[in-house]
Amino acid sequence: MRKASDPTDDVPGSGVTERTMKSSVTSFDRVKRVPTIPMAGAFLFFMMLCAPLSTVRAQATGGQPDEFMAYGAGARSLAMGAAFVGVADDASATYWNPAGLSQITRKELTLMRATLFADTTYDFYSFVMPSKKGGSAWGVSMTQLANTGFEKVSTTIDPNTQSYTSVNKNGTFGVTESAMTWSYGRKVVDHVSIGTALNKISRSVDTSSDSSMAADLGTLIDMKDGTRRLGITIKNVYSKVSGDTNDTMPLDFRVGLSDQYFKKRLLLAFDIDKSINANPGYHFGGEFGFSKNFKGRFGIQGDQATGLRETDVGFGYSIKSITLDYSIGLHALGSSTRMGLTWKFGRSVLERREENVNQLVQKAFGAAQNGNYLVVQEQLQAALDMDPSNKNVQVLVEKFQKVVAAVPSAMGQEESAVMTRKALLSYANNDLKGTVAALRQAYYKDPRNEKLLSLLNKIETEANMDKTEPPKGPELFSPIDQKVFDARQAILEGRYDVAIKKCQDILDLNPNDVTSLKIMGSAFFLLDDHARARKLWSRVLEIDPSDKEISEFMKQLRPE
Repeated sequence: MRKASDPTDDVPGSGVTERTMKSSVTSFDRVKRVPTIPMAGAFLFFMMLCAPLSTVRAQATGGQPDEFMAYGAGARSLAMGAAFVGVADDASATYWNPAGLSQITRKELTLMRATLFADTTYDFYSFVMPSKKGGSAWGVSMTQLANTGFEKVSTTIDPNTQSYTSVNKNGTFGVTESAMTWSYGRKVVDHVSIGTALNKISRSVDTSSDSSMAADLGTLIDMKDGTRRLGITIKNVYSKVSGDTNDTMPLDFRVGLSDQYFKKRLLLAFDIDKSINANPGYHFGGEFGFSKNFKGRFGIQGDQATGLRETDVGFGYSIKSITLDYSIGLHALGSSTRMGLTWKFGRSVLERREENVNQLVQKAFGAAQNGNYLVVQEQLQAALDMDPSNKNVQVLVEKFQKVVAAVPSAMGQEESAVMTRKALLSYANNDLKGTVAALRQAYYKDPRNEKLLSLLNKIETEANMDKTEPPKGPELFSPIDQKVFDARQAILEGRYDVAIKKCQDILDLNPNDVTSLKIMGSAFFLLDDHARARKLWSRVLEIDPSDKEISEFMKQLRPE
C-alpha cells in the first residue's frame, strides 16, 4: 500500500503526504488524508470506494494490491462467471491464459466497457495477431479502471487546539489504474500450448503514483479430441514495484476445465482460483449456441468465505465477422453491465494452411506420376510438418514411407516402371485392388525385382489378398506361366476353386487372356456351373472365333 511522504512521518496514522507551515497554523491537503493501516496509503482509499468491483470479494481477500486486475476481461467471459482459463479461445486470452492465443486463427480485436457505479468505468481492449503458419500468436491489451469527480479540499488546523480553523475547496481529482499487457502463446507439442504475459501496471491518485511490472505463465492442454481443455495459470511469477508504494504482488494460481457437449453447441467451464493472501474462489459458467449467430451465456462466482457472491447472464450476437456481447452481473450492491465488441478480420490461418498443404500434396502427386518417390515423401513430410493434425496427410506419409523403403523410384518408360507408377497412384487414392493388380503386372514383367515383390506382398497383406510367390520353374518360366501351370495342376487335382482363383489373378491383369478364360471355364464346367462356363467360353470365341476346341466344348453344355 502507499506510503506517506517523509514530511508527514511525524503525524501518526494520518497518511498525510504533504504539509505546509504558516506561522502557528498547519495546512494539510485533504486529498492525501486517507485512513491507513501499516503499509497502507491513498490507493486503499480508492479500493474502498470502488467496492462494486466486488465488495464481498474485498471481504474475502482482505484487499489485494492491483485488485482491479482480478475483475476479469471481456463481456463474453464475464457472462460465463469468469470461468475462462480452460477456454481462452478469443482475444481476451491475453488476460485469462496467454497459452490460449495458440488457438487464434484470424486477427482479432475486442473492446469492452463495464459500468460499475457513478463516474466509474472499467475498460478492456485487446488485439491478437496469429502467426502465418498458425499454432502461435502474440497479443497486446490494456485494462483500465477509472474514477473521476472526487472533491479535493485543504484544511488548516490550530496547532494549539488541534481544531480545524478553515476548510477550502481546491477542485476535483481522479483515480486511475491501468495495465498494459504483452502476451505470447504457442503450441509446443500436439495438444499442449504454453504462454506468457508481461504486465506494466500503473496507479495514480491525484499527484501520487506508482507502477509495477509483473509476469504471468499459462498452459492449455487439449483432451478428448479438443472438446475438453485444461488450463492452468500462475500470475505474478515475477514482479517489481516502484513509486509511492511498498506493496508486494501476491502469487495467484488458477485452474480451469472446459468441456463441450451436443456437437459443440454447449460449452461448460469451471475455474478455481487461489491467491496466496486470499480465500479460494470458484467460477462456473456456460455458453449455448441457439443458432449460428446467437449464443446465450450464464455463470456464477463465489468463494470459500462468503459463498455465492455474483450471478451473471448475457448473450452474444454475430454479424459476419463482428460479434456484439452483453452481460450483466448481479451482486450484493446491485448490478454492473458490460458491453463488448469483437472483430475478426484478415485471412484465416486455417485457410492459408490448408491452401499450402494442398499445394504440397499436389506437388507430391506430380512427383508420384513421374515415379520419384523420394520427392513424394519429402513433399508429404513438409505438408505434415505444416499441419500435424491432418489425418489424410498422415495416411499418405505412412504409405509412401512403405513405398520408398522398397521402391525409391520408378522412372522410365519400361512397362514395369509404367505399371508401378500406375499402381502407386492407385495406392495413394486408396484403391487397394487396383494397386495389387498393377503391381502384379509390374512384377510379372520384372520377376527378379525382389524389392518390388516385397512391396507387393505388403500391400496384398493390407488388402487381405493372397500373397504373390516368386516363380518356381526355370529362369524363363514367368510368374504368369507359373499361375497357368498352377491352375492346370489344380484342375487335375480337383481343386477347382484354386484354379479359378489363379485364373482370376491373370484376368485382373489381362481380361483378354484366352488361356485363363479357357481354364476357368473348364473349372466351372466341372463344377456343373454351365451358365458361367458358357459365358467364359463365349468370351474366348469372341476373341478367337477360329478356336475349334472351345466350339466342341460348347456343344456339351446344357441348353440355356
